[in-house]
Amino acid sequence: MPLTQAERTKLLGVLGMLGSDHDGERAAAGLLAVKLLRERGLGWDDVLAPPPPAPDDRSWKQDAIEAGRSPGLLTEWERGFIRNLLHGERISAKQRITLDAIMRKVRGA
Repeated sequence: MPLTQAERTKLLGVLGMLGSDHDGERAAAGLLAVKLLRERGLGWDDVLAPPPPAPDDRSWKQDAIEAGRSPGLLTEWERGFIRNLLHGERISAKQRITLDAIMRKVRGA
């Protein structure tokens, strides 16, 4: 699970202390940063991973239309989700992830 906004703010403040002129402050900042991540069960790769790719605006609408052609395979919630997507002009990254999951279901049937 990613860091909350409050945890990100705290981590950014701690990392800012790594530029201190005092050895002890730099060492304490490094230890505090590692402790914060360990408490959340995270590693540096979880925090520094590249952002997810941007949604592919060229094909999401075609995917939604395709999914809408298979209403018998979808739950009521999924059908409503597809209907709502088709009324919009854009799709968020989170919506794209959900649409991709629906598409795997449709294409796997």
